[in-house]
Amino acid sequence: MQRKNHKNKNGLSLLGFNTSDYLKLCKVISLSDYKTFTLQKFFEDRPTSNYIIIRHDVDYDVDAAIKIAKIELDYQINATYYLRLNKKTTIEKIKVLMGMVSEIGLHYDSLAAGKGNIHKAIEIFEQQLNYLNLVCNVRTISAHGSATSNFDNKNILQFIKLNTYNLTGDAMCSINF
Repeated sequence: MQRKNHKNKNGLSLLGFNTSDYLKLCKVISLSDYKTFTLQKFFEDRPTSNYIIIRHDVDYDVDAAIKIAKIELDYQINATYYLRLNKKTTIEKIKVLMGMVSEIGLHYDSLAAGKGNIHKAIEIFEQQLNYLNLVCNVRTISAHGSATSNFDNKNILQFIKLNTYNLTGDAMCSINF
């Protein structure tokens, strides 16, 4: 038996979210009274109404992020892309993405990668931040939720000062939702 593809009034699938759905969402946003913000721009402007902060946590596939960025570019949607560094996250791909988006940040998992050793975690954090800063000016970060780790990556913020790294904020910890 085939599943019925239920859609809401804007034509978005209620059973999943795919590139086609995201394109429709971007169209709806672009036609709305809402302005889209990167996290850095939100911290700078501090809007009080009619705004949307869009962020993408790119865990593995920078190529998929580039496809999404093309859609956003077509609809003049501002978004922040938080990159988790791995073998697929090359300088060349970061440059391609940076050519299309307003902000790239670090999607850090330093505490999990350092197995809870705070000194090792800070070293990993600094290495990854320096790598990204070769291509772009990283101003915001976002913790990766490492489901297989006993360590909460956000806890590194108890041991570092964001302004030491020229960072404005953390997507998870610097906004009071």
